[in-house]
Amino acid sequence: MELKIKRPAIWITLAYIIGILIAVYMKWKSNYLIIALVLLALVGLATRLKGKGVYLLLTLLLFILIGATNTYIQTRPDTDLDSFLDKTVTIYGQVWDLAQQTDSKTTIILEARRVKHAGIEYEGKSKIRTSFYLDPEKDREMPVNIGDWVELKGKLERPQGLRNPKGFDYRAYLARRGIHYTMGVANRNILSINPGSFSWPKSWLMSARGYMEQILERYVGGSGSRLLKAMIIGQKWSLPSDVKEQFINTGIAHILAISGLHVGFVVLLLSWFTNLLTLSPKAKFFIQCTVLAFYCLLVGGNPSVIRATTMAIIVLGGRVAGRKADPINSLSIAAFLILLLRPLDLLEVGFQLSFGAVAGIALYNEKIESKLVRIPEAIASSIAVILSAQLGTWALLAYHFNTFSPISFIANLIFVPIAGVIVILGLLLIMIGGFIPIVAKILGWWLWLLCSLLINGNEWVSYLPWASLRVVSPGIVFMIAYYFILLILSYERPLWIKRPWRLSAIVILIILLSTGIKPAFERDFKIVFLDVGQGDCIYIRTPDRKHILVDGGGRPEGWGDFDVGTEIVLPFLLKNGINELDLVVMSHCHDDHIGGLIPVVEDLKVNTFMEFPPRDPTEKYGTLKELISRKDIENIQAIGGESYRVGKEVFIDIIYPTLDSSLLDSLYGENENNLSLVMAIRYQDASIMLTGDIEKQVESHLSKIWGQNISVLKVAHHGSKTSSTDKWLDLLKPRIAIIQSGKNSFGHPDPQVIDRLLERDTSVYRNDKNGAITCVYKGGKWHINTIIKD
Repeated sequence: MELKIKRPAIWITLAYIIGILIAVYMKWKSNYLIIALVLLALVGLATRLKGKGVYLLLTLLLFILIGATNTYIQTRPDTDLDSFLDKTVTIYGQVWDLAQQTDSKTTIILEARRVKHAGIEYEGKSKIRTSFYLDPEKDREMPVNIGDWVELKGKLERPQGLRNPKGFDYRAYLARRGIHYTMGVANRNILSINPGSFSWPKSWLMSARGYMEQILERYVGGSGSRLLKAMIIGQKWSLPSDVKEQFINTGIAHILAISGLHVGFVVLLLSWFTNLLTLSPKAKFFIQCTVLAFYCLLVGGNPSVIRATTMAIIVLGGRVAGRKADPINSLSIAAFLILLLRPLDLLEVGFQLSFGAVAGIALYNEKIESKLVRIPEAIASSIAVILSAQLGTWALLAYHFNTFSPISFIANLIFVPIAGVIVILGLLLIMIGGFIPIVAKILGWWLWLLCSLLINGNEWVSYLPWASLRVVSPGIVFMIAYYFILLILSYERPLWIKRPWRLSAIVILIILLSTGIKPAFERDFKIVFLDVGQGDCIYIRTPDRKHILVDGGGRPEGWGDFDVGTEIVLPFLLKNGINELDLVVMSHCHDDHIGGLIPVVEDLKVNTFMEFPPRDPTEKYGTLKELISRKDIENIQAIGGESYRVGKEVFIDIIYPTLDSSLLDSLYGENENNLSLVMAIRYQDASIMLTGDIEKQVESHLSKIWGQNISVLKVAHHGSKTSSTDKWLDLLKPRIAIIQSGKNSFGHPDPQVIDRLLERDTSVYRNDKNGAITCVYKGGKWHINTIIKD
């Protein structure tokens, strides 16, 4: 059998990507890789491929090996400073870049050159993500500038890794950027600052970027300049979080990320400028390539810019050579070049969305436009590009961001042209701002007007009903099936596929059957104690797939703008396929238990809410109750002695509080912790006790009325010394104890509590040490799995 290979770049790139995935998910088990490659080679020889077939197979195997090897070499962790971890160190180095800036915090990338602690000194280069915590009322300016040489004192830490099932792995995210350590610094711990500079070409690029920022601030200012910095320079962090959220909700967040759209506008401006010059086509091509490469470096060289720049150069070069570029082949070459330099960009959301959008355009732009023959050509072309790009990204947006915007097509049709005018005028402003101030002022006014129109118009659209819907993350099988169907229904489908619609129907039927059958294989009783930092959050799934959430974590006021519900709890639920909760339980009204419930109740369907009303309600409790009332959610007041059945086989027994007001008065002690719901959850022979934050007074009372052992104990009050008395633990005799605590200044969990549990042969698991803890009851036994292994 003789093989005819069309677009070999695609096959080579796919082989290289397989190698990357092998290195990432097999953790570079080189012996397994060699065995796999040998087996593939034997299979290839067994098929008796002639000539080119054998060479093709060997070439693909070679690029699989190159992909795996390159990924391993480029992603070896930096362990040079591990001996200084969790210690207060003095670091001398250069401010390499600005990563983020808000009113309360500035984050830089510091290239450390010297690290000292207790007489031990290390010299070498290592990038550290360093945050300065500022007082908004006193510290009005950034404490350091890019290029400065600084000496700082702070605690060196390893970035937080994956801590919840399908959660965000911050450590891996920074590692892909060559950063393996973090440090927080208070202003008083900035020991010295000395002005510095970079060598060429970084110094040139930094000066150019600084000039661009000054021009935009001088002639536009305010929210307009922040938007322009995001769209032209790549400083997305300069935009307020609510504005970015609104762009995501309407499906036009790609406007904020420098990608093919923006590079296309740069090419348009370059073409207009070079056409004014009497130069040869090759000279024009050289100028265009030089400017594009400079712009790519200037904005940071992220995957979407590199992809767009590479494809633009290929297309422009094809015009000079008199050849029409093949977009799919060009896309494959661009992907290969990016991944050759930075293989783990494959895992970046921006990389996936960028290539997904261009793949969608390459596969469907022509097909969609051919169906719009009755619409004016310019409008039909715009509609085709927007729809085909969305076809390529819808599944990825649902997978990563759990959002679907029904109005995204209309929003793109309205706002993308405005964004195009903004980018072109913004580039013109930068070009003439330092030379013709009168014209710059006029351009600046128009840019301010257009930016205001874009921001305010999009804000209005984002508040429309059904502007944005929360969706669960589709599974990997669904994702593969979706993009496979896109391919086989396009004009670029493989030649061996003769009946694409019939094959698509078969694939869809298989997906539907697998989705329907899956619940039959997941009939175990499951509890996940989420890691939400210093707080409680427990998810329970019954065998008949009822979903319960007890507490939602949260942070007290003044702990920054990080929202546990939005950043941790809601993504956990949606990424694990949960968009409806049968029961939400509030143990008590403290913020570290209910703060994260507010976005969950806001965005998901909740059937029932259970609580014991507090005596001293907090502001967040009032917000939560108002939300429950507005959404007409059934509200149950739980009382000791009552029992509820959830599904067919799971029972919730309410043990405490009681309606006996005199008893509650004696136990309350002006402490809402002692009004925490105490619940025993029963399934077959298994029992779990959830205790909220009760303290020893309540434990003493419950010891008189409770007389059963339990399998799993959620240790009260994050392992505080005010709870978990000997009498209480002797009564319960838990085999497994879960402590929900994170980084805190309260001393939780107390070492004495840990000792008491270990003395009773109880297996102790902690969120701060183990991350999320999953307990599954099947076959009459508990099976415990932790995200962080010992």
